[in-house]
Amino acid sequence: LVVNPATGATPLADVQFVSAGSAHTCAAVDPNTTGGLGNVRCWGANALRQLAQPAGVVIAARPAVVAEVTGASKVAAGGEHTCALAPMGSVTSVLCWGSNANGQAGVGAPSALVPSPTPVSSAMFGQPRFHFSVHEPGVVPVTSKAYSTRPPRRMPA
Repeated sequence: LVVNPATGATPLADVQFVSAGSAHTCAAVDPNTTGGLGNVRCWGANALRQLAQPAGVVIAARPAVVAEVTGASKVAAGGEHTCALAPMGSVTSVLCWGSNANGQAGVGAPSALVPSPTPVSSAMFGQPRFHFSVHEPGVVPVTSKAYSTRPPRRMPA
């Protein structure tokens, strides 16, 4: 175990996937090393619950456990929301939380926020105007009102 002598912090270990949003970052760590805790860790701004931490936590300076997500293989931090691919029963599902002002959390009609990881059948991953779709078997991409899943068109020369 290595400890940073300046801060007393231990490094985040066994990271499998990491993603940074506009003011927060999340990582999926090896679920075999979490001792039964959730395997997603997030830090940074939590104003719109993008860290899935209680409303009183405005900023997490160190990685906080997202307890509701276990076994995540990928995580994507958007502008003010987060999504993860995680097993739910016998299928891999998308869980999203944080801002849903434009429907970006993929949980139905736009709303102010989704405070904790919520399963959706499909979701857009990424930041406003610069986003990524994660396609897994059985997962169909959806769009929010501001975005499209159409492939980019070539511009005439």
